[in-house]
Amino acid sequence: APADFYNSASVGYVILDDNGLICEANPATIKMLGRDCGELIGQPLHRFITAEDQEDFATLWQQLAAANCAERAEVRLVREDGAHFYVRLEGHRFPNSGASGQQNGQRPYGLTITNINEGVQAGKELQQAHDFIAAVLDTAGALIIVVDRQGHIVRFNRACENISGYKFDDLEGQPVWEIFGYSADDERVKAAFGQLLSGRLPDEYESYWVFPDGSRRLISWSNSALADSRGDAKYLIGLGIDVTRRRAAEETLQTLVDHSLQGLAILQKNGIVYANEALARITGYSVKELLAMSAADLINIVRPEDRASARQRMQDRLAGKPVPPQAEFCLVHKDGQLRWAESHSVLVEYRGERAVQVTYIDISERKRAEQALRESEELHRVTIANISDAVFMTDDAGQFTYI
Repeated sequence: APADFYNSASVGYVILDDNGLICEANPATIKMLGRDCGELIGQPLHRFITAEDQEDFATLWQQLAAANCAERAEVRLVREDGAHFYVRLEGHRFPNSGASGQQNGQRPYGLTITNINEGVQAGKELQQAHDFIAAVLDTAGALIIVVDRQGHIVRFNRACENISGYKFDDLEGQPVWEIFGYSADDERVKAAFGQLLSGRLPDEYESYWVFPDGSRRLISWSNSALADSRGDAKYLIGLGIDVTRRRAAEETLQTLVDHSLQGLAILQKNGIVYANEALARITGYSVKELLAMSAADLINIVRPEDRASARQRMQDRLAGKPVPPQAEFCLVHKDGQLRWAESHSVLVEYRGERAVQVTYIDISERKRAEQALRESEELHRVTIANISDAVFMTDDAGQFTYI
């Protein structure tokens, strides 16, 4: 099974000697770099890493040499045609004896190379969208403050910083009630807050922000909420205008306004015939439990709404039908929690029978980050939609690119 994984895996594997020279490279590595095997063997791996990422690779190499545990780094590799792409390098040093590829008493290094270019690029695009909206919020003239259901500050734009003298980093996570000294207005503010939570939107009211030096500003608020998937208010968005001077003027006029870490498995029509410890950690089931699973048991690890598509995908793969090699799915951990995994599968022959070889990567952390970013982006979009100021962006030629 290990030899099968090495030669037919969809992720790259290389073995390096003490000098960082490539001793072995599997077909996936050769394909990834777009080079012949002879061009790789005997060459230092860092030759195929971009100049900008040499320092990160040097740090990884030092960590591998100094420790016996697995280490990782994300760098960009260079293909034969000069194209760059992001990969995750995960490596370890082989034991003193019995190590694969051990020569002349050396302890070689094993590295796994996973192409993460698509995910990194998607993350960059999402981050750019997030940064753009954040920039719009920070250049808006209106005061923008976002709090969670408990009243804790999760967003505080530059206009708020300018008027209050506080920095968002100092206020994030703190109760809004305690920061701005609501006193006589407390009941009115909390009543408005309660109306927002109950779904009575939008809500408008005026309240004073009181500052440490005792000064206060009258703010006119127009509020809305961002709901979660159940329709409950998750974040409350306040768009404020400092109407202190305006209100003062009006009053004057009245009397005079925030080891391999990858799971590996071989699947056949009756279930899992090979599984490693990393897959056991990802699923929460022991290797013994995984190997005892039938095909139906295996499908049941996938969350209910995805089981039909997972079953069809497995059947199509075993039948030799064209199926994309990469997929993302949500599985039910043994403890009942949902975890996201990315799979890379390839059709192989195992012990004389057709099988699917799968590499699983736990991407739960990435999914949580993406979800948080999407929520943040949606939060900002809703906020911008409620801004009373005109917001626009132009390119170098003066053409509108956003209104």
